[in-house]
Amino acid sequence: PQIAIDLTAKQMHRAKAAQADCVIVGCPFCHLLLDMYQGDVEKQEGEKFNIPILYLTQLIGLAMNIDEKTLGLNLIQVDPAPVLEKIKAEVTA
Repeated sequence: PQIAIDLTAKQMHRAKAAQADCVIVGCPFCHLLLDMYQGDVEKQEGEKFNIPILYLTQLIGLAMNIDEKTLGLNLIQVDPAPVLEKIKAEVTA
């Protein structure tokens, strides 16, 4: 899994440098790496990322006002609540 952790670290550094609130993916393997290995990357790098990883379909579901639990947002390793609040604020603005 070291290769997976290194690849994930590279992507998480890019996301953090871009000041991303979250990362949207369409690939199940990408989601697995970025979501499940984020804690391992934080330990290896000595740096906190705390960036939620969402599927594109979850983002579309949010736009369609589908319940967060139905979309499986409660299963994400990094709490997506802050980014969900930001999305809701943008939608209602």
